[in-house]
Amino acid sequence: MKKKENLRDVLGITQEELAMLLSITRTQLAMYETNKRDIPLTSKEKLADILTTLHKNKSISKYSNSIIETEKKKVSEWLQKEFKDLEYKVVLLDRKIEKVMQVRKNAFKAFEVVQYLESKNAKPHEQSLAKTIKKRVEKTLNKQNLQHLHELELKKENLEMLKLIIEKKLKI
Repeated sequence: MKKKENLRDVLGITQEELAMLLSITRTQLAMYETNKRDIPLTSKEKLADILTTLHKNKSISKYSNSIIETEKKKVSEWLQKEFKDLEYKVVLLDRKIEKVMQVRKNAFKAFEVVQYLESKNAKPHEQSLAKTIKKRVEKTLNKQNLQHLHELELKKENLEMLKLIIEKKLKI
């Protein structure tokens, strides 16, 4: 069940401010809000005038408009900065992805060299070289594995989606 809206919520002011506006004490207002006491007729008339004026004048005040416009400008500037930052991060991720792909490509080429060395009657130093290359390539592929590549691609996709969202907000 929805809580009953009180005068302070309607007016957006504190109990102390409303009491001062109505020329009564805060205690009197508190008692009025809890239906324990009535407020003077002059206060009721002033309250009625305020509420009637606010009800008729549903437009946003010049103060509110000014604040809203300033906030919109700040948000737009912030979104533009975020968009630029995201563009930069996407470029960096593209480079990382390309590097990982190139490292993996080179590693698989190196495996072909290992296979060549293992397939022929290799001399002892060639067999040792094949083992060394194989260990290095396995270590490289362990570090630059397919999961790592997919993680980078997912990060890039997330950033691109965020860029689209920000771009949409900037057009509004």
